[in-house]
Amino acid sequence: MAHDVDALLDGVYDKLAAVQTAGTFYDDLGGRIYRHLAPDDAVEPLAVISLVTDLPERIFGNADINAEVDITIHGLKGVSEAAVLAIHKKLLAFDGDAITITGHAAGTWWVTDRAADIQIIDKRFQITSSFQIDAKSD
Repeated sequence: MAHDVDALLDGVYDKLAAVQTAGTFYDDLGGRIYRHLAPDDAVEPLAVISLVTDLPERIFGNADINAEVDITIHGLKGVSEAAVLAIHKKLLAFDGDAITITGHAAGTWWVTDRAADIQIIDKRFQITSSFQIDAKSD
């Protein structure tokens, strides 16, 4: 199962980092996209990808993926709120796109929480959106 988790998070990262030209989601974050947790000394804004639902156990080597991931964008309160909201809008543009996950046929992901969760924690502005990802096993 850990292999599938890694493949899923790698697939999400690869999708978010696929286009790195000026003004893209990746560029606006300066490439600071992390799996699970950002380093303590990471510069903001940044994004963190987290698995929300467990992946199913493999049965006879096959398992379809039907999972939910959260993507949280972090910025400093008052300094980058507008930037975080603009980056979040670019994140929502991935809604309905195809996604590639190693060991699986082409999958699709879509936003399940378009309204998002906006919070200010320890003087940090953060906004989280949830994505549902479905992919059939090869």
